[in-house]
Amino acid sequence: MTRPSRSILLIYIAAWLRSFGIGLLGVVLGVFLYRQGLRSSQIGFVIAAGLAGAALATVFVTVRAERVGRKENLVRPLPAHRIRGLASDFGFDFPALMFLAFVGMLNGMGTDRSASFALEQAVIPGLVSDKQRTWTLSWYNLVLDSGWSFGRSSRGNSAA
Repeated sequence: MTRPSRSILLIYIAAWLRSFGIGLLGVVLGVFLYRQGLRSSQIGFVIAAGLAGAALATVFVTVRAERVGRKENLVRPLPAHRIRGLASDFGFDFPALMFLAFVGMLNGMGTDRSASFALEQAVIPGLVSDKQRTWTLSWYNLVLDSGWSFGRSSRGNSAA
């Protein structure tokens, strides 16, 4: 087997970091929001708003990725993901949390099924030969699962 290209390594690194964050967030988000004073139903609505934002982004990427460019679509969500931190930094009220969760594509479910995930699955086969495709996608899924596992196990004192 040949060494992965720089592009594949960058996808692996980005996927691992994203999966780690999503795994960790899936563990601590409910506890964090509860400690901020939200009721259980409100926590559910915030998580649902984040998933709705992620679903809409996935539809957008599915329809527009080829016209806009795959690389552009992999980088474009980064500012939206930074919006997530605003809620914890400034303590917004419930409607603002819903909006920020939607725009920031907050994923509180603990698994990575984002627009980036869908796009990476489409990009990887074009970066490797047919002979390397299965191995490369297998490693990609291993990277995602290991990032998720480390994120789930790294909850520290936050979820206690």
